[in-house]
Amino acid sequence: YFGFTFDAGIHYTLKNIFDGSDLRFGLAALNITEPSVSSSGSADAKLPMKLGLGIAYVSRNYNYLVAVDVVKERDDYTIKTGAEFLGLEHEVFNLYTAFYLRAGYDAIINDSVYERNTLYGGFGIQVQNLVIDYAYMFPLTLQHVGGSHKISLSYQFSF
Repeated sequence: YFGFTFDAGIHYTLKNIFDGSDLRFGLAALNITEPSVSSSGSADAKLPMKLGLGIAYVSRNYNYLVAVDVVKERDDYTIKTGAEFLGLEHEVFNLYTAFYLRAGYDAIINDSVYERNTLYGGFGIQVQNLVIDYAYMFPLTLQHVGGSHKISLSYQFSF
């Protein structure tokens, strides 16, 4: 069995809404074709389509970003909030370097009293176009479980 899906998104930035600050809007659709991840193609193993809408306030003067997203997956609506702070920006050996600090929270808002919610924390290190990110995810409602660690490596192409 072979499955295929794709994601689509769009964003728009209002530049300088306040002196040195932007407002970003985004809309995304994920897993648009809702493929099955089962080797038999079973409908029970379909990836659900996710729809997301977000807004972010970006302060270039003070080097921070604050964002809020709402994501719909099946019958669940999740609200996600987060902030990113540029902690250190410097040139080392003629290479641009930066250190970012991040924190966030999400909760499924149509659950009774936000039964499923999670705290996030992490940091990112950028050297030129190479970015290494670390995140720690801590579920607040699961007892005696601990959290998850995530590490990603990305490269930002300039066209």
